[in-house]
Amino acid sequence: MKSLDVKYNGQNVGKLSQDESGKMSFQYDSEWLSNGFAISMSLPLRNESFSEQKCRPFFEGLLPEDAIREEIARNLGVSSRSDFALLREIGGDCAGAISVGDSKNTSSEKYEEQIEGKRLIESLKPLTGKPLFAGEKDVRLSIAGSQRKLPIIYKDGNFYIPHGDIPTTAIIKPEIQGIDGSIENELFCLALAQKIGIPVPDFELLRLDRKYLVIKRYDRAEKNGSVIRLHQEDLCQAMGIPSENKYQKDGGPSFKDLFEVIQKHSSQPALDIRNAVRIAIFNYVIGNADAHGKNFSFLIEKDAVKLAPFYDLLSTAIYPNLSPKMAMKIGNKYEPNDVFKRHWKAFAEDISIKPEFVEKEMKYVSTAVKKWAETIANDYFSPHERPDVINRILQVIADNLEKLNS
Repeated sequence: MKSLDVKYNGQNVGKLSQDESGKMSFQYDSEWLSNGFAISMSLPLRNESFSEQKCRPFFEGLLPEDAIREEIARNLGVSSRSDFALLREIGGDCAGAISVGDSKNTSSEKYEEQIEGKRLIESLKPLTGKPLFAGEKDVRLSIAGSQRKLPIIYKDGNFYIPHGDIPTTAIIKPEIQGIDGSIENELFCLALAQKIGIPVPDFELLRLDRKYLVIKRYDRAEKNGSVIRLHQEDLCQAMGIPSENKYQKDGGPSFKDLFEVIQKHSSQPALDIRNAVRIAIFNYVIGNADAHGKNFSFLIEKDAVKLAPFYDLLSTAIYPNLSPKMAMKIGNKYEPNDVFKRHWKAFAEDISIKPEFVEKEMKYVSTAVKKWAETIANDYFSPHERPDVINRILQVIADNLEKLNS
């Protein structure tokens, strides 16, 4: 039996184990059971261990997906199918405050290595660089998702690689392969959401050899002059659903599931319900069909749970090569072109919210987006240099607002 230490900001939480057949299990530490909290809504505090079926969704949910996972596994010489092996190698700095690793093989040395532009650029290139600096001495970074991105320390305009147990503070996102203008697209969508009062992480545009987005981590905070990790989990982890099933049509979470989790666990349910309704409407308006179960998260403390800021906001509708089907149904419809006012009434019934409340939020989002979309476009892109991707998003918004109010 092999085992890895599971820690919360350095405190022992429990053990992640793997038996001779390769099956994982997780068990809380007895002291953590007395003084700690459930690290996942799907892993309530208990003395008994959790089987692989129960614990895998949370732990594999800390790891990258798809091609990035394959590339990292090749670089490290481990199987891409082994969550346990990958967590052993890169599970030091993950989303939230949980780290996973073998304390016998983890160095106690901590230092920040400043990274210059050229090396930073190489690390973000597909196939040529080292994703997440995997394999470099005392660097153990992980970030969930299938997009290429890099957790990094960002301060005073400079970037640093953490060696040893030092929290990263930002995420750098390059343009998504095959999706031209994704940086400008996400920048606009984040700025518009922020302008109309939808919570999003702080962000800025970075110019090196090309444009990148720098997203400030909402799961990090400063305390007494030091950066600490804040615990979080996404909706799939909270519901015990593995990442490969993140879309509703594949058995992933629905809007009904999202609102049930909020109503059951949130310590500020009224605010979280309002913001969740707003982001559902906003994603429809901007044409973001890819808002799946791993794009909704919760910040978790011992005595409080709240919906995290919204991220990965992108108008996918402007790209003909991307599926128009929405990740979560609205009123039993996956196709946005099939969604009309009556389907939002069915959406309200699905999530056990009064239709009048949803209609009020539809009016709010519609009015605010109509008021600010063109202004945000002009603030970030001068009219004579505005990328075509922005004009296409504005047209999608205009079309969807018309449909929303018809």
